[in-house]
Amino acid sequence: MVIMTTGKFESFSNDLEAFVWPAEDQKQQAKRRRILFAASELFIQLGYRKTSIDAIAKRAALAKGTIYLYYGNKAEIVLHAIALEKLTHLKQLVEHIRDDLTPEDVLRTFIVVAVVMSREMPLTASLLRGDQEISFAMQEVAEPLKVAVGTMRIDAVLELLDDATNHELSRTRLKILSHTLVDLLNSVFMSPHTLGTEIPPIKYAQNLADVLIYGLVNSNNRQSSDALKPLYKKLSKRSP
Repeated sequence: MVIMTTGKFESFSNDLEAFVWPAEDQKQQAKRRRILFAASELFIQLGYRKTSIDAIAKRAALAKGTIYLYYGNKAEIVLHAIALEKLTHLKQLVEHIRDDLTPEDVLRTFIVVAVVMSREMPLTASLLRGDQEISFAMQEVAEPLKVAVGTMRIDAVLELLDDATNHELSRTRLKILSHTLVDLLNSVFMSPHTLGTEIPPIKYAQNLADVLIYGLVNSNNRQSSDALKPLYKKLSKRSP
């Protein structure tokens, strides 16, 4: 029922994985992984400005010159670190998209996983909340790199919406809706409810999905599909 949609997200995941982990031998991939993991830890702990290439090299147990064999500058490293967070989120999404789900259920799954996983994407959250250091770093990244990452996500969401609306909307309308949905989900990172404890993340995510799919007026009169109960149960366990 959702083979095409699943394929689109798997394709997106593969494209993003190729961006984060280019085709290299195992030794090179291991070094790249050490760089990204070390940099991510330091960006979170110290902030972008106070994290130096020397510090990344030391944390990764690599020579400083080795860092530049993989990334042109620190800004490229933070872009790839953010892409790595998104890749982790995307793999969680693909894991929960089953063949028995309707296109609407897949759309709901996309929204719910995005909200719950936002708590586990600190670099992405810092960027979207307007962290000046991260925002400044992104300005240093070559525009084609930023466009490539953004385009991959929009294209995948567009196909998801096309399925959920039974292919009745024009590509222009779908593109507008895709950008709107992505922007709305990005705003979740800035909500106090996302990181707070007053509302359980899974409950917040379910209600947000109701509002986005059915609208404020009709959301009280619609019930979630029983097919997604296993997903809600599993994601609820991620809450602190």
